[in-house]
Amino acid sequence: AAALLLAAASASAREEAIIDPLLGIPCRRVRVPERYELFYNLVHPREGAFDLSFVIVDREAGAWLAKLPGRAYAYAVHRGTFAYDPLSSIPPNARKEPQSAARALQEFVDRLPPLEGLELARDWRDEKTYREMAQTYERLNRMTPGDPNFQAKMSGDTHSAIFRHVEDGGEMYFAVMAVTSYTQTSARLGVSNLTSELDSVYWTLNTVVSNWPAEAVEQGLYTAEGDSLDPELAAMLQALNTPDPAWQARMDQLQQRRNQDMVEQQKRQWRASQEMIQRQRDIFQSRRETIQGRADAQSRSFNNMTDIIRGVERTVNPATGDVLELDYMPKHAYVDADNRVFYAENSLVDPNRLDGSSGTYRRIR
Repeated sequence: AAALLLAAASASAREEAIIDPLLGIPCRRVRVPERYELFYNLVHPREGAFDLSFVIVDREAGAWLAKLPGRAYAYAVHRGTFAYDPLSSIPPNARKEPQSAARALQEFVDRLPPLEGLELARDWRDEKTYREMAQTYERLNRMTPGDPNFQAKMSGDTHSAIFRHVEDGGEMYFAVMAVTSYTQTSARLGVSNLTSELDSVYWTLNTVVSNWPAEAVEQGLYTAEGDSLDPELAAMLQALNTPDPAWQARMDQLQQRRNQDMVEQQKRQWRASQEMIQRQRDIFQSRRETIQGRADAQSRSFNNMTDIIRGVERTVNPATGDVLELDYMPKHAYVDADNRVFYAENSLVDPNRLDGSSGTYRRIR
């Protein structure tokens, strides 16, 4: 009899195909029984994340369940020998250090308007959901291209809590589930002694909220943990969380391209930073050479002036490389390996043939 009732209810349900505006094909297919109302909103920008939010109203039990719009954040830590702001294009309200799902859930509850008699009944991590997330991200990580200097890794977390409160004089249950997803990237680059390291995290927060009266628990429509005993609602939630196979295949390809684009974008950014560092080094080297050239020219000018006043001429001993000062007046000059200078007015005089000569004199003028 129960099977016949379920079949009759299913026959009166309408099928809702939720179309992805970016890919133009159904991403979810949901059967909505007459007992329920389904409202949804789908956002999928070309360069952004897919986000499906919805509200299910159970008219018979006086309960509702909502998956709120997702929030996206970015966070980065830069260490290096030059200044660089990797989040310069990210609005300040979207810059936030990554949080665990439990911490995000607590912040959400803290921001709620006051609820009469609100008290925590239970909080936990849904291990089944956590394992399913881990399997999904493990598959996506295998699709991400590897690079020794650029790494990208995806992961996720989830946490749930149930509260009791009073509404219109009746006892109510209020449940929150927070789901966080993280894409962590690491980049390492260096030019000579100039190095830079960037660890960034792009993460999203999705929140599911439900509210049901204690009376529905007493009537056997819901459990105290917020689980509906109606298999049709369970089927709706399963359908809303189950991607259409053709859509999922397209999304896998899109995500793979996005991961590759993300790695390539970081490579381009770091190459630009590397080129900027090299330009700074070239400018510094050019300025240093210019200053040194001016100093050398001034030094030569000063030395020439003092040499003229002192009546000497500077030259280099070819045997030792030492700088020598020669008198201006004699026409011919010779030097030996010990930097001893011999002057002569006549070019026929050879100091190497004189008595007591070292025999190593070389003509330098």
